[in-house]
Amino acid sequence: PVCLVHRAMSDVPVKTVLLLGKTGEGKSFIGNLILGRIVFVTSGASASVTQKCRKQSAVNLDFGTEFQVVDTIGLFDTSKCTEDVHEILSEFATLAPNGIHAVLVVIPGDRFKESTFRTLGAIEGFFGKDIWAHSIVVYNQCEKTVETIMQSDAKSEQKYLEKWRIAGTTICTLPFAEVDEGTENMPVNGEGQIRLCPRMEPRVTALKEAIRDSDKIYDPEEFRTLRGELQELAKQALQVLKTDQWQQQMTAHNKLLLDGRVDREAWEKSRAEILEQDASAARTEKQLAAARYVGKTAMVGAVITGTMGGTAAYRAGATGTELAMATGKALFPGVERAALLCGDQIASLVQDAGPAASECVSSMWNGNGGDASS
Repeated sequence: PVCLVHRAMSDVPVKTVLLLGKTGEGKSFIGNLILGRIVFVTSGASASVTQKCRKQSAVNLDFGTEFQVVDTIGLFDTSKCTEDVHEILSEFATLAPNGIHAVLVVIPGDRFKESTFRTLGAIEGFFGKDIWAHSIVVYNQCEKTVETIMQSDAKSEQKYLEKWRIAGTTICTLPFAEVDEGTENMPVNGEGQIRLCPRMEPRVTALKEAIRDSDKIYDPEEFRTLRGELQELAKQALQVLKTDQWQQQMTAHNKLLLDGRVDREAWEKSRAEILEQDASAARTEKQLAAARYVGKTAMVGAVITGTMGGTAAYRAGATGTELAMATGKALFPGVERAALLCGDQIASLVQDAGPAASECVSSMWNGNGGDASS
């Protein structure tokens, strides 16, 4: 059984495979066989369908291994210049953060062609002679057995056969497929898994076992240097962000890049989108902060104004009270003196009028002969 899963969901050993060869020689086709599903577009033509390095993963429960397959552009197609090849090779470090467990070199047919020698020479030139100790050479569309190939008497091939023998390079062969490799019409079951014909199945099994059992990791200094540059780039991308939300998003995308789950192009696209969203969020936060500041300032102003008004009113009331009391105290003595003076005068008048009234009454009494009615 084969299932396509994310590494975080899997707890099995990982084997990363790098496919090398010219366009149209079956790299993507072999990648599909390893994964057990049709995930790479294949082409039998000379034009490359793969325009950039692509990586797919699948856990094969029968082998207890997660196969990660990196499919590459035809390294030495006529349309590729040396700079393009170097750029392609640099992508391997991104897609293989833990190094490469097996380099699959695809050779078409059972005999070397002139293009085969050029491809093998270029691979050795770019990767060095040590690459063969990490390689699995796959003869595609080959009906011969491995033993027959190794016993070849072709002098032109003996050079590489001897190198592979010394380096311990694994040799595998795959027979002709039931369908044209340039189509996606390979037979699959109801779960989308490729159905292999009886003569193909043991060859594919041998190839997967060779990958599973590979224990020499190819991780040259150039790869490690490039990964260091990617780590610094990811760090810088995180530092320029201003909001927590998008810092977390960038951290997640950085992990995908450094884990080899996305290539640099996809990461660059995500980074541009995150930068835009972060800038927008930062502007919104700034506007909200300004609004909160204005509101807080207005509230403080209102409190200060109310306090000042209350204080002024209290002071005015206290002043009015003091004025009234002072006025009362100023007026009361004058009123008191006036009342006393008036009373004294009335008492004096009464006192003065008393004798005169008495004499008048007495005189009237005597003149009337004592008649009280008069």
